[in-house]
Order: sequence, then C-alpha cells, then structure tokens
Amino acid sequence: MATLLVANPWQLSAAGLIRGLDLAARSPRWPDVLDRARRAALAVVADAVREMEWAVESVAEDHLIARADVDCLVVIGVGVLSPDHAQLEAENINADTDLREGFDRIASLAHSLGADHSLLALIGDGRTIVSDDAALRGSTESDPWLLGLGELQAIGEGLRTDPLALPAALRSIPRPPWPENLDLLDLVGTMRQAEDGEVPVEDGIRQPDGTEYMLARGRFMAGRHPSPAPGLAGWAEVTRWEGIEDPAIFCDRARDDFALLVRGDRPRRYFWVSCPGSLERRHELLPVIATVLAFWLARLFERDFLAPPAGVEPLYAGFQLELDRRPGSQDDTSVAAVENFRDQKEFS
Repeated sequence: MATLLVANPWQLSAAGLIRGLDLAARSPRWPDVLDRARRAALAVVADAVREMEWAVESVAEDHLIARADVDCLVVIGVGVLSPDHAQLEAENINADTDLREGFDRIASLAHSLGADHSLLALIGDGRTIVSDDAALRGSTESDPWLLGLGELQAIGEGLRTDPLALPAALRSIPRPPWPENLDLLDLVGTMRQAEDGEVPVEDGIRQPDGTEYMLARGRFMAGRHPSPAPGLAGWAEVTRWEGIEDPAIFCDRARDDFALLVRGDRPRRYFWVSCPGSLERRHELLPVIATVLAFWLARLFERDFLAPPAGVEPLYAGFQLELDRRPGSQDDTSVAAVENFRDQKEFS
C-alpha cells in the first residue's frame, strides 16, 4: 500500500533541517560540526566585508576585525546556536543562553578595542529567534547588533563598494525593540531605498520594502549569475570582483585558484583567465598578469575583436598562466595556454 505525503516544499525542507540538526547535536562529533560551521560563517563574513571594501585587520576563530574607514573600527563575531531538543516542535525558539554568551563576548572585545560598531552574525536552524532579554538590545553604540548570517551577506552585497553606508545606517537606526516582522536587514534596506529615491508609491502612500530592495540591489551590484565553467565542466556561479571595477569581468569565489571570467555579449563570448593563487592574493605576480590580460580581453571585446566565426556562438576559451621556472633566459616568463572550445555545443 503506497503512502502519499502532501507538504509545502519549504516547510518540509525546514522540518528536515530542524530534525537533522537535532540528531547531529547528540553526536560525539558535534564539536567538530560547530567548528566547521564557525569557519564557514567567518568566510561569509569576510566576503561581506570585502564587498563593502572594508580593510580586514585581523581574523580569529570566531570574529573578524575590520576598518570601514580610517576612524571607523568594526568587530563582527559569529555565533552558532545549538539545537534545543525541548524546543523541537516549537515554531519560534528562545536562545537567550547562546545569544547572551555571544553578545557579551563581542561586546567585551569591541569595548576593549574602542570599536565604533560591532555585529554578531548568527546561524540557527531557520526558525525565528525570540528573546526576552532586554540586555541583548544594546545600550551603547559599540554594543553588538544581532542579525542572521544571511542578513549580513545580503547587506554586504547590497552596499557593495560603499564602505561608509552600513556605519552611517547603524548610527541612525534605533535599537530594538522594532515592530513585528522587522529586522536589521529591512531597516538598513529601507534607509538605502529612501536614499536612492526608489521607494514605490501606491495610492499616494510610500511602500518601502527594505529586505526586497536590498536583495534586488545585491543581485545587481554583485552581478551574480551562472556561467559555463572553465573547460565547460558544468556551471559556475560568478560575481563581480572587487579587485577591478570592470562590468565585463567576473570571478568564481568557489575555486581554489585565481580565476576571472571575461564575458562579452552580442556575440556571446566566455573567456576564462586563471593561474595558481587566490583572489585574496591578487597583488602577486601571476594574478596581476592575469588581471591585466582579462582587462585587455574585455577591451578587445568592446571593439568587436575575438568575435566567433559565423554560426559559432557562444565562443569559449581559456587562458592558464604559469611561470616558466626553467633555467636560462626569462624573456618568456609566463606561458599562456589557450584552450578553444568552439566545437562543444552543449552550452549553446
């Protein structure tokens, strides 16, 4: 006899996540899971900071210290909320113990450093977190603002290349409590929406939606979209790269090497330029050469050079740069190996 399950896909996924974490929390390897989660969260925080063009001063196990400006120091901590089996069936959860520990830790660090602002980015199981602890609202400007890790990621993308936008917003936004269904992302987004003059008006009433605006602005500012991966080995999610302000150049942050995509439209062209290294080490020799090559490829695209032959579109190519370490003359310091994929049609 067959069993039919009818469920909302989102709610079913959320229920699976909640129960999966509850089971994982009872495993002897749970401390390792927490450690990995913190490291992954810290990587997301670092990406958000780089998007806003803050200068990272130091990175520790559970926090990051950065400067939004010469005279604006910010501490961002990460916290992972441990599952509470007693609240397994609850729609909303109370995590005052974990929240208070993380709040006090980041607040103490921010005060000792004389930081201007601090934030605590949290990872939970997807349920709304409620708190009855008034102390978590903060009483001084340097006390931590609590937000979800996803909120911080959206803020970083939405305020890309604007390092002073978030500090200015934090100085203007009142501390909690806020009206129901409002969070820090929504308030920051509403302020930015008004600043950009993009608040829609319906029936003569202004209708701000800070969260939706920040998500849309983030997608536009980051230029996030799927693209054919190098060698046509599937698909890669690419975004704009803070290392060069060029609308035709994107990067794949998931790769272990330094890889830039130069994209041309009308006709469509996808040229990858890669070399050993990483996006964070962009000032080393090979990444610098790769960046220059990507820049000039983009200029050639603008002038309609490197166009595919008639009937061949899109055009794919790849440049892999390596140092020639053989003894002798170093006139040919770098070697560009060009791979042409015009004959492969699966992404056409």
